Amino acid sequence: MDSAAIRRLAETLVDYSTEVKKGQRVLIQGTDLARPLVEEIYRLALRRGAYPTANLQFGSLNRIFFTEASDEQLDYLNPIQDFTTRNSDVLINILSSENTRALTGVDPSRQQRFQRTMYPLRSTSWKAMSAGASLPFRPRPRRRTPACPWMSTRTSSSAPP
Repeated sequence: MDSAAIRRLAETLVDYSTEVKKGQRVLIQGTDLARPLVEEIYRLALRRGAYPTANLQFGSLNRIFFTEASDEQLDYLNPIQDFTTRNSDVLINILSSENTRALTGVDPSRQQRFQRTMYPLRSTSWKAMSAGASLPFRPRPRRRTPACPWMSTRTSSSAPP
């Protein structure tokens, strides 16, 4: 992706999707593949007067975690991750993977166990998003203009023009 496209995507995420404002705490999470986009989001958040924090992870860490972690570690909810998620006003996750099959061969029950551990954090984010709020649950007004002209009148059986 060229730098102009990355800049436009970052502007969309910062100015439209999350409406980053001065003084907000912005948590940007992504993998090493998303580094250029994370950097641009970080830059724009600073320019908007926000307080961004970037959390980058390597995709290979998931495989290491699920193959090496004990049951106790799978059940552990990291208090640092919990704190940063719950105390961020805006959360931007950039999901990217260089190997979409990295967890092939990893016992699915271990992944499920960890997903149950992470449920409280994901639940907080989902509730905020479904209410149209920034974290932690600050409602923001819904946009009145639909993204596509047919969305305001479309029924489940009608198709776009």
